[in-house]
Amino acid sequence: MKNIFSLFLFVLFLASGLYMTDLFNDVALFVILASTVVLIFFLLLLKEKELKVNLLLFTLMSLVFISIVISALINNDISLFYQALVIYFSYLGLAIMHNRIYLKDGLGKMFKIVLITQTPLVFTVFYGFDFPLQGIFYNPNSMGLTAATVYVIILTYLLANLEQELIQNGKFLTAKNLFITMLCMFLFLVTVGSESRTSSVTIAVATALAVVVILFKGLTSKRYKSTFKSIFATLLMPFILFLVYNFPPLKTYLYNNILYKFEARAASDNMLSTRDIAWQKTINDATMFGNGREYFDQQVGIQAHNTFISFLGQYGWITLILFILFLLVSARYALIFARRDQSKYKYTPLFLILSFVLLSTAEIMTHKALMFAMFSTIGFVSIKSHRKTARDEQNIKIQPIKNSKYNAPGNYV
Repeated sequence: MKNIFSLFLFVLFLASGLYMTDLFNDVALFVILASTVVLIFFLLLLKEKELKVNLLLFTLMSLVFISIVISALINNDISLFYQALVIYFSYLGLAIMHNRIYLKDGLGKMFKIVLITQTPLVFTVFYGFDFPLQGIFYNPNSMGLTAATVYVIILTYLLANLEQELIQNGKFLTAKNLFITMLCMFLFLVTVGSESRTSSVTIAVATALAVVVILFKGLTSKRYKSTFKSIFATLLMPFILFLVYNFPPLKTYLYNNILYKFEARAASDNMLSTRDIAWQKTINDATMFGNGREYFDQQVGIQAHNTFISFLGQYGWITLILFILFLLVSARYALIFARRDQSKYKYTPLFLILSFVLLSTAEIMTHKALMFAMFSTIGFVSIKSHRKTARDEQNIKIQPIKNSKYNAPGNYV
Protein backbone atom coordinates (compact mmCIF):
# COMPACT_ATOMS: atom_id res chain seq x y z
CA MET A 1 0.00 0.00 0.00
CA LYS A 2 2.88 2.37 0.74
CA ASN A 3 4.16 2.14 -2.82
CA ILE A 4 0.74 2.90 -4.31
CA PHE A 5 0.23 5.79 -1.91
CA SER A 6 3.69 7.15 -2.77
CA LEU A 7 2.80 7.02 -6.46
CA PHE A 8 -0.29 9.16 -5.93
CA LEU A 9 1.69 11.56 -3.75
CA PHE A 10 4.21 11.90 -6.57
CA VAL A 11 1.42 12.56 -9.08
CA LEU A 12 -0.24 15.13 -6.78
CA PHE A 13 2.91 17.14 -6.16
CA LEU A 14 4.07 16.98 -9.76
CA ALA A 15 0.65 18.13 -10.92
CA SER A 16 0.78 21.03 -8.44
CA GLY A 17 3.89 22.24 -10.26
CA LEU A 18 2.64 21.58 -13.77
CA TYR A 19 -0.55 23.43 -12.84
CA MET A 20 1.49 26.62 -13.30
CA THR A 21 2.24 25.88 -16.97
CA ASP A 22 0.23 26.69 -20.10
CA LEU A 23 0.61 23.20 -21.51
CA PHE A 24 -0.64 21.23 -18.50
CA ASN A 25 -2.77 23.76 -16.61
CA ASP A 26 -6.23 22.27 -17.27
CA VAL A 27 -5.10 18.66 -17.04
CA ALA A 28 -3.09 19.29 -13.89
CA LEU A 29 -6.08 20.84 -12.13
CA PHE A 30 -8.16 17.73 -12.85
CA VAL A 31 -5.29 15.48 -11.71
CA ILE A 32 -4.99 17.44 -8.45
CA LEU A 33 -8.69 16.98 -7.71
CA ALA A 34 -8.61 13.30 -8.68
CA SER A 35 -5.47 12.66 -6.61
CA THR A 36 -6.96 14.22 -3.48
CA VAL A 37 -10.07 12.05 -3.88
CA VAL A 38 -7.88 8.95 -4.25
CA LEU A 39 -5.96 9.87 -1.08
CA ILE A 40 -9.26 9.85 0.80
CA PHE A 41 -10.06 6.45 -0.72
CA PHE A 42 -7.09 5.06 1.18
CA LEU A 43 -8.94 5.89 4.41
CA LEU A 44 -11.62 3.39 3.40
CA LEU A 45 -9.05 0.76 2.49
CA LEU A 46 -7.51 0.85 5.95
CA LYS A 47 -10.86 0.01 7.57
CA GLU A 48 -9.64 1.36 10.89
CA LYS A 49 -12.16 2.30 13.54
CA GLU A 50 -9.88 4.97 15.01
CA LEU A 51 -7.40 7.36 13.47
CA LYS A 52 -5.19 9.66 15.53
CA VAL A 53 -6.14 13.17 14.52
CA ASN A 54 -5.74 16.49 16.28
CA LEU A 55 -9.32 17.42 17.09
CA LEU A 56 -8.81 21.18 17.12
CA LEU A 57 -7.15 21.35 13.68
CA PHE A 58 -9.57 18.78 12.26
CA THR A 59 -12.52 20.85 13.51
CA LEU A 60 -11.14 24.10 12.11
CA MET A 61 -10.47 22.60 8.69
CA SER A 62 -13.89 20.93 8.68
CA LEU A 63 -15.49 24.28 9.42
CA VAL A 64 -13.48 25.82 6.57
CA PHE A 65 -14.88 23.14 4.27
CA ILE A 66 -18.45 23.65 5.50
CA SER A 67 -18.23 27.43 5.14
CA ILE A 68 -16.99 27.13 1.53
CA VAL A 69 -19.81 24.69 0.73
CA ILE A 70 -22.33 27.17 2.17
CA SER A 71 -20.70 29.88 0.06
CA ALA A 72 -21.08 27.68 -3.02
CA LEU A 73 -24.78 27.21 -2.27
CA ILE A 74 -25.47 30.89 -1.55
CA ASN A 75 -23.63 32.05 -4.68
CA ASN A 76 -24.94 29.15 -6.78
CA ASP A 77 -21.34 28.41 -7.79
CA ILE A 78 -20.40 24.73 -8.17
CA SER A 79 -16.74 25.61 -8.80
CA LEU A 80 -16.45 26.74 -5.17
CA PHE A 81 -17.51 23.26 -4.11
CA TYR A 82 -14.71 21.71 -6.17
CA GLN A 83 -12.21 24.04 -4.52
CA ALA A 84 -13.56 23.06 -1.12
CA LEU A 85 -13.02 19.41 -2.00
CA VAL A 86 -9.39 20.00 -3.01
CA ILE A 87 -8.57 21.91 0.18
CA TYR A 88 -10.39 19.57 2.55
CA PHE A 89 -9.49 16.28 0.92
CA SER A 90 -5.85 17.28 0.52
CA TYR A 91 -5.73 18.11 4.23
CA LEU A 92 -7.35 14.81 5.23
CA GLY A 93 -5.23 12.80 2.82
CA LEU A 94 -1.93 14.46 3.69
CA ALA A 95 -2.32 15.45 7.34
CA ILE A 96 -3.96 12.18 8.35
CA MET A 97 -3.37 9.44 5.79
CA HIS A 98 0.20 10.35 4.87
CA ASN A 99 1.32 10.30 8.48
CA ARG A 100 -0.74 7.21 9.28
CA ILE A 101 0.99 5.25 6.51
CA TYR A 102 4.55 6.49 7.01
CA LEU A 103 4.34 7.02 10.79
CA LYS A 104 7.66 8.41 12.11
CA ASP A 105 9.03 8.73 8.56
CA GLY A 106 6.29 11.16 7.53
CA LEU A 107 8.44 14.30 7.46
CA GLY A 108 11.32 12.62 5.68
CA LYS A 109 9.02 11.20 3.03
CA MET A 110 7.43 14.59 2.40
CA PHE A 111 10.87 16.21 2.19
CA LYS A 112 11.88 13.75 -0.54
CA ILE A 113 8.60 14.05 -2.46
CA VAL A 114 8.93 17.84 -2.68
CA LEU A 115 12.55 17.64 -3.85
CA ILE A 116 11.88 14.90 -6.40
CA THR A 117 8.87 16.62 -7.98
CA GLN A 118 9.79 20.31 -7.75
CA THR A 119 13.57 20.40 -8.32
CA PRO A 120 13.34 19.16 -11.96
CA LEU A 121 10.84 21.94 -12.63
CA VAL A 122 13.36 24.49 -11.36
CA PHE A 123 15.98 23.10 -13.75
CA THR A 124 13.67 23.83 -16.69
CA VAL A 125 15.11 27.32 -16.24
CA PHE A 126 17.58 26.27 -18.94
CA TYR A 127 14.71 25.66 -21.36
CA GLY A 128 14.71 28.68 -23.66
CA PHE A 129 17.07 30.44 -21.25
CA ASP A 130 16.20 34.13 -21.10
CA PHE A 131 15.54 36.82 -18.50
CA PRO A 132 13.35 36.99 -16.56
CA LEU A 133 13.81 33.28 -15.94
CA GLN A 134 10.62 31.38 -16.65
CA GLY A 135 11.38 27.82 -17.77
CA ILE A 136 8.23 25.92 -18.71
CA PHE A 137 6.01 28.00 -16.41
CA TYR A 138 3.39 30.41 -17.74
CA ASN A 139 5.04 33.36 -15.98
CA PRO A 140 8.35 34.14 -14.20
CA ASN A 141 6.66 34.47 -10.80
CA SER A 142 5.78 30.77 -10.92
CA MET A 143 9.43 29.90 -11.47
CA GLY A 144 10.38 32.10 -8.52
CA LEU A 145 7.71 30.53 -6.33
CA THR A 146 8.87 26.99 -7.15
CA ALA A 147 12.54 27.85 -6.61
CA ALA A 148 11.70 29.52 -3.29
CA THR A 149 9.75 26.45 -2.16
CA VAL A 150 12.69 24.14 -2.84
CA TYR A 151 15.07 26.66 -1.26
CA VAL A 152 13.11 26.78 2.00
CA ILE A 153 12.81 22.99 2.17
CA ILE A 154 16.57 22.55 1.70
CA LEU A 155 17.38 25.42 4.06
CA THR A 156 15.50 23.77 6.93
CA TYR A 157 17.53 20.58 6.45
CA LEU A 158 20.76 22.59 6.35
CA LEU A 159 19.78 24.52 9.47
CA ALA A 160 19.03 21.40 11.51
CA ASN A 161 22.21 19.75 10.22
CA LEU A 162 24.34 22.78 11.13
CA GLU A 163 22.78 22.98 14.56
CA GLN A 164 23.29 19.31 15.34
CA GLU A 165 26.87 19.12 14.10
CA LEU A 166 27.88 22.47 15.52
CA ILE A 167 26.47 21.93 18.99
CA GLN A 168 27.36 18.27 19.33
CA ASN A 169 30.62 18.01 17.39
CA GLY A 170 31.75 21.60 16.98
CA LYS A 171 31.94 21.06 13.21
CA PHE A 172 29.86 22.40 10.40
CA LEU A 173 32.05 22.79 7.29
CA THR A 174 31.31 19.29 6.06
CA ALA A 175 31.08 18.26 2.41
CA LYS A 176 27.34 17.73 2.75
CA ASN A 177 26.72 21.17 4.22
CA LEU A 178 28.85 22.87 1.58
CA PHE A 179 26.99 21.03 -1.19
CA ILE A 180 23.62 22.05 0.24
CA THR A 181 24.85 25.64 0.56
CA MET A 182 25.89 25.69 -3.09
CA LEU A 183 22.48 24.31 -4.08
CA CYS A 184 20.88 27.11 -2.06
CA MET A 185 23.02 29.59 -3.98
CA PHE A 186 21.74 28.21 -7.27
CA LEU A 187 18.12 28.45 -6.10
CA PHE A 188 18.79 31.99 -4.90
CA LEU A 189 20.07 32.96 -8.34
CA VAL A 190 17.06 31.38 -10.05
CA THR A 191 14.66 33.22 -7.74
CA VAL A 192 16.41 36.53 -8.35
CA GLY A 193 16.51 35.80 -12.09
CA SER A 194 12.75 35.27 -12.10
CA GLU A 195 12.33 38.86 -10.87
CA SER A 196 9.74 37.67 -8.34
CA ARG A 197 9.84 40.19 -5.50
CA THR A 198 7.68 38.12 -3.17
CA SER A 199 9.76 34.96 -3.62
CA SER A 200 12.98 36.93 -3.15
CA VAL A 201 11.68 38.47 0.08
CA THR A 202 10.56 35.03 1.30
CA ILE A 203 14.04 33.61 0.74
CA ALA A 204 15.61 36.60 2.50
CA VAL A 205 13.33 36.29 5.55
CA ALA A 206 13.83 32.50 5.77
CA THR A 207 17.62 32.91 5.56
CA ALA A 208 17.62 35.67 8.18
CA LEU A 209 15.56 33.50 10.54
CA ALA A 210 17.93 30.57 10.00
CA VAL A 211 20.88 32.83 10.86
CA VAL A 212 19.19 33.94 14.08
CA VAL A 213 18.37 30.36 15.08
CA ILE A 214 21.86 28.95 14.56
CA LEU A 215 23.43 31.95 16.32
CA PHE A 216 21.10 31.54 19.28
CA LYS A 217 21.79 27.81 19.49
CA GLY A 218 25.53 28.37 19.38
CA LEU A 219 25.48 31.09 22.04
CA THR A 220 23.36 28.97 24.40
CA SER A 221 25.30 25.73 23.91
CA LYS A 222 27.68 26.57 26.80
CA ARG A 223 30.59 25.43 24.67
CA TYR A 224 33.21 28.13 24.19
CA LYS A 225 34.43 26.92 20.80
CA SER A 226 30.94 26.26 19.52
CA THR A 227 29.95 29.81 20.37
CA PHE A 228 32.60 31.33 18.13
CA LYS A 229 31.98 28.76 15.42
CA SER A 230 28.28 29.54 15.52
CA ILE A 231 29.08 33.19 14.91
CA PHE A 232 31.18 32.19 11.90
CA ALA A 233 28.47 29.81 10.71
CA THR A 234 25.82 32.53 10.89
CA LEU A 235 27.99 34.85 8.83
CA LEU A 236 28.81 32.21 6.21
CA MET A 237 25.50 32.22 4.31
CA PRO A 238 25.07 36.03 4.27
CA PHE A 239 28.73 36.41 3.25
CA ILE A 240 28.29 34.07 0.29
CA LEU A 241 25.08 35.86 -0.67
CA PHE A 242 26.96 39.15 -0.41
CA LEU A 243 29.69 37.90 -2.73
CA VAL A 244 27.13 36.61 -5.21
CA TYR A 245 25.16 39.83 -5.02
CA ASN A 246 28.26 41.97 -5.65
CA PHE A 247 29.18 40.07 -8.79
CA PRO A 248 28.82 43.08 -11.17
CA PRO A 249 26.44 41.63 -13.80
CA LEU A 250 24.21 40.10 -11.13
CA LYS A 251 24.24 43.19 -8.95
CA THR A 252 23.14 45.35 -11.85
CA TYR A 253 20.43 42.89 -12.84
CA LEU A 254 19.21 42.52 -9.25
CA TYR A 255 18.96 46.25 -8.78
CA ASN A 256 17.31 46.99 -12.12
CA ASN A 257 14.71 44.22 -11.91
CA ILE A 258 13.92 43.82 -8.21
CA LEU A 259 15.25 46.58 -5.97
CA TYR A 260 14.46 49.32 -8.45
CA LYS A 261 10.86 48.07 -8.65
CA PHE A 262 10.50 48.67 -4.92
CA GLU A 263 12.04 52.14 -5.18
CA ALA A 264 10.07 53.24 -8.23
CA ARG A 265 6.73 52.01 -6.95
CA ALA A 266 7.37 53.41 -3.49
CA ALA A 267 8.14 56.80 -5.04
CA SER A 268 4.94 56.69 -7.08
CA ASP A 269 2.82 55.36 -4.18
CA ASN A 270 2.33 52.17 -6.18
CA MET A 271 4.30 49.70 -4.07
CA LEU A 272 1.63 47.01 -4.52
CA SER A 273 1.22 47.50 -8.29
CA THR A 274 -2.38 48.76 -7.79
CA ARG A 275 -3.23 45.57 -5.93
CA ASP A 276 -4.08 47.64 -2.87
CA ILE A 277 -6.98 49.14 -4.82
CA ALA A 278 -8.34 45.66 -5.58
CA TRP A 279 -7.76 44.61 -1.97
CA GLN A 280 -9.61 47.63 -0.63
CA LYS A 281 -12.57 46.98 -2.91
CA THR A 282 -12.62 43.32 -1.85
CA ILE A 283 -12.71 44.32 1.81
CA ASN A 284 -15.50 46.81 1.14
CA ASP A 285 -17.55 44.26 -0.82
CA ALA A 286 -16.87 41.35 1.54
CA THR A 287 -19.78 39.38 2.98
CA MET A 288 -20.00 36.53 5.46
CA PHE A 289 -19.96 33.92 2.67
CA GLY A 290 -18.22 35.72 -0.18
CA ASN A 291 -19.16 36.67 -3.71
CA GLY A 292 -18.33 33.55 -5.71
CA ARG A 293 -15.59 32.29 -8.00
CA GLU A 294 -16.02 34.97 -10.70
CA TYR A 295 -15.95 37.90 -8.30
CA PHE A 296 -12.46 39.13 -9.17
CA ASP A 297 -12.92 38.73 -12.93
CA GLN A 298 -16.35 40.32 -13.14
CA GLN A 299 -16.42 42.92 -10.36
CA VAL A 300 -12.81 43.76 -9.50
CA GLY A 301 -11.19 43.43 -12.90
CA ILE A 302 -7.93 41.87 -11.72
CA GLN A 303 -7.02 38.80 -9.72
CA ALA A 304 -6.44 39.05 -5.96
CA HIS A 305 -2.74 38.11 -6.03
CA ASN A 306 -3.15 37.30 -2.34
CA THR A 307 -4.40 34.05 -0.83
CA PHE A 308 -6.18 35.74 2.06
CA ILE A 309 -7.84 38.41 -0.09
CA SER A 310 -8.85 35.66 -2.52
CA PHE A 311 -10.49 33.73 0.33
CA LEU A 312 -12.26 36.89 1.48
CA GLY A 313 -13.58 37.81 -1.95
CA GLN A 314 -14.69 34.32 -2.99
CA TYR A 315 -15.58 32.58 0.29
CA GLY A 316 -16.21 35.43 2.74
CA TRP A 317 -15.20 36.52 6.23
CA ILE A 318 -16.10 33.29 8.00
CA THR A 319 -13.87 31.11 5.82
CA LEU A 320 -11.01 33.60 6.03
CA ILE A 321 -11.12 33.87 9.82
CA LEU A 322 -11.32 30.09 10.24
CA PHE A 323 -8.38 29.56 7.89
CA ILE A 324 -6.25 32.15 9.71
CA LEU A 325 -7.06 30.45 13.02
CA PHE A 326 -6.01 27.14 11.47
CA LEU A 327 -2.65 28.64 10.46
CA LEU A 328 -2.08 30.22 13.88
CA VAL A 329 -2.77 27.00 15.76
CA SER A 330 -0.61 25.08 13.30
CA ALA A 331 2.24 27.55 13.79
CA ARG A 332 2.11 26.95 17.53
CA TYR A 333 2.38 23.20 17.06
CA ALA A 334 5.26 23.69 14.62
CA LEU A 335 7.10 25.94 17.08
CA ILE A 336 6.72 23.41 19.89
CA PHE A 337 7.97 20.69 17.56
CA ALA A 338 11.00 22.74 16.46
CA ARG A 339 12.00 23.35 20.08
CA ARG A 340 11.73 19.72 21.19
CA ASP A 341 12.54 17.48 18.24
CA GLN A 342 16.05 16.36 17.26
CA SER A 343 15.51 15.19 13.68
CA LYS A 344 16.86 16.71 10.46
CA TYR A 345 13.37 18.01 9.66
CA LYS A 346 12.59 19.76 12.95
CA TYR A 347 12.36 23.20 11.35
CA THR A 348 10.59 22.17 8.13
CA PRO A 349 6.96 22.57 9.35
CA LEU A 350 7.59 26.01 10.89
CA PHE A 351 9.42 27.38 7.85
CA LEU A 352 6.77 26.00 5.48
CA ILE A 353 4.02 27.82 7.37
CA LEU A 354 6.09 31.02 7.39
CA SER A 355 6.80 30.73 3.66
CA PHE A 356 3.15 30.00 2.88
CA VAL A 357 2.07 33.16 4.71
CA LEU A 358 4.78 35.33 3.10
CA LEU A 359 4.13 34.08 -0.41
CA SER A 360 0.38 34.37 0.14
CA THR A 361 0.72 38.14 0.49
CA ALA A 362 1.26 38.46 -3.27
CA GLU A 363 0.40 35.04 -4.74
CA ILE A 364 -2.52 32.60 -4.71
CA MET A 365 -1.06 29.57 -2.91
CA THR A 366 -3.97 27.11 -3.16
CA HIS A 367 -3.23 24.04 -5.31
CA LYS A 368 0.51 24.69 -4.90
CA ALA A 369 3.09 22.16 -3.68
CA LEU A 370 3.89 24.40 -0.71
CA MET A 371 0.31 24.19 0.56
CA PHE A 372 0.23 20.40 0.24
CA ALA A 373 3.60 20.03 1.98
CA MET A 374 2.43 22.35 4.74
CA PHE A 375 -0.71 20.28 5.31
CA SER A 376 1.32 17.10 5.61
CA THR A 377 3.84 18.49 8.08
CA ILE A 378 1.09 20.14 10.15
CA GLY A 379 -0.59 16.76 10.50
CA PHE A 380 2.68 15.26 11.70
CA VAL A 381 3.63 17.87 14.31
CA SER A 382 0.11 18.25 15.68
CA ILE A 383 0.40 14.64 16.84
CA LYS A 384 4.09 14.38 17.62
CA SER A 385 4.20 17.56 19.69
CA HIS A 386 2.25 15.66 22.36
CA ARG A 387 4.86 12.95 22.80
CA LYS A 388 6.74 12.85 26.08
CA THR A 389 10.16 13.35 24.50
CA ALA A 390 11.54 13.15 21.02
CA ARG A 391 13.75 10.22 22.02
CA ASP A 392 10.73 8.16 23.08
CA GLU A 393 9.07 8.35 19.67
CA GLN A 394 9.80 4.72 18.77
CA ASN A 395 8.87 3.33 22.17
CA ILE A 396 5.63 4.95 23.29
CA LYS A 397 2.18 5.24 21.83
CA ILE A 398 1.09 8.64 20.57
CA GLN A 399 -1.25 10.15 23.09
CA PRO A 400 -1.90 13.55 24.70
CA ILE A 401 -0.04 14.53 27.87
CA LYS A 402 -2.15 15.93 30.66
CA ASN A 403 -1.03 18.76 32.94
CA SER A 404 2.14 19.43 30.96
CA LYS A 405 3.54 22.83 30.07
CA TYR A 406 4.45 21.43 26.66
CA ASN A 407 0.97 20.21 25.91
CA ALA A 408 -0.47 21.96 22.89
CA PRO A 409 -4.23 22.39 22.55
CA GLY A 410 -6.34 19.70 20.96
CA ASN A 411 -7.35 16.09 21.46
CA TYR A 412 -7.72 13.08 19.23
CA VAL A 413 -10.59 11.36 17.52
